[in-house]
Amino acid sequence: MPQKNDFTLTFILRQHTPLIHFQADQPGATLRATELKPKLDRFLIKYFKEKCISFEKWLNPKQTNALQYKIQISAEGVMEKWYFFGPLNKEKRKVLDSARINYVENSLYFAQEQNVFDVQNDKTTFNRNNLNNIKHYGIKYESITLKLLSFHSELLKLINKEALIHAFFLTHNFGTRNNKGFGSFTVSHPKTDLSIEELLKNAGIKVFYVTSLKTKSTRKIHEKIDSDYKFIKSGSNKPKYKKSLLFEYFCKKKIGWEKRAIKQHLEKHNKSKKDQERLLLYAERDSTTGISCGDDEKYIRVLLGLAEHYEFMMAKEKATEKDNNKKLVVTISPKDKSINRFPSPLTFKPTSDHLYILLSEIPEKILNTNYRFDFKLKEKVQGRWITRSTDIEELIIEPPKIEHNFLTDLLDDCSQLGYEKKEIK
Repeated sequence: MPQKNDFTLTFILRQHTPLIHFQADQPGATLRATELKPKLDRFLIKYFKEKCISFEKWLNPKQTNALQYKIQISAEGVMEKWYFFGPLNKEKRKVLDSARINYVENSLYFAQEQNVFDVQNDKTTFNRNNLNNIKHYGIKYESITLKLLSFHSELLKLINKEALIHAFFLTHNFGTRNNKGFGSFTVSHPKTDLSIEELLKNAGIKVFYVTSLKTKSTRKIHEKIDSDYKFIKSGSNKPKYKKSLLFEYFCKKKIGWEKRAIKQHLEKHNKSKKDQERLLLYAERDSTTGISCGDDEKYIRVLLGLAEHYEFMMAKEKATEKDNNKKLVVTISPKDKSINRFPSPLTFKPTSDHLYILLSEIPEKILNTNYRFDFKLKEKVQGRWITRSTDIEELIIEPPKIEHNFLTDLLDDCSQLGYEKKEIK
């Protein structure tokens, strides 16, 4: 698409995955300039500094680290709504598919299926009107038009010449859970002559991992991302039990993960309780690795993102119980109160044909503080999960020490998932 003048750049974006928008119910909700511009400013300024390009004349004197250009965003086509649920059984999937509902499964961040399905007399029913009660959902458009407007024509010319908008969207996602592949866009027009490796190099990427996507299904793409991320961070039970790459990495260094420390903490609590009040966590299956991890437990999962809480299924207290109706909810808070949250240093970037894993730095303060673990119990009552407090004392665990090449060493085993490691010279 030709540019109208020297003061405007126009790009057509292709949206690959739903954007989880906190105001998704408002007309015209799409990629937000208030999120995009600060990210783009940081990206451009970093590029200018690395290339020793003088950019001070383009800075906005009224804003810190902001360049003088404006952004206009408009969405074209029909908006798709995408809903996010936890694990679904075959019956629920069939109902949603028959109703032509766009959904992503195993999204425990929201797990809103209890707002959609009603359980009456042990029978699950679905009411389409219940979808109106869901406040968090994703939006997806056929295409997005992005315009950059500035009186600094030389700034726009440089951005256009180096295909910096192409590089930016290739390395950034947007909205909630963007590091898990949601809110992925790339530039579809105008095209660039630069290769993917050249674009990633312009974005400051030195190492990345890539695999071909064998599906165009948005749902299946997110299922793969969810499965791959679990394989790396927490392990998987399907199709068969497998310890995580993170667990195995530290197990080789004789360091166990926090789940074992939590289990030992519960065992101490159980000794002073009556049988019916005990909380029994599933036994660790360390024997599956063939490696003894030792007795040094650390909070290793924080290295791939500080979660607000974890949930563990509890062991059945009686052999006659049919279902596991209890979960242990573990809430984590850093001792360093300046740490609000820490997104994963791994970003999954889906495009039309490929899925990339991009790496970012782990902040030092994440590694230099201890973490407090508090415990609650979640019980299933009449088909709904109810959370209640416990009298279990808090548990303090510190993170492990790591080397500078920790992430690349960890992901070298991603070839098991079909990823190829690429290094940019």
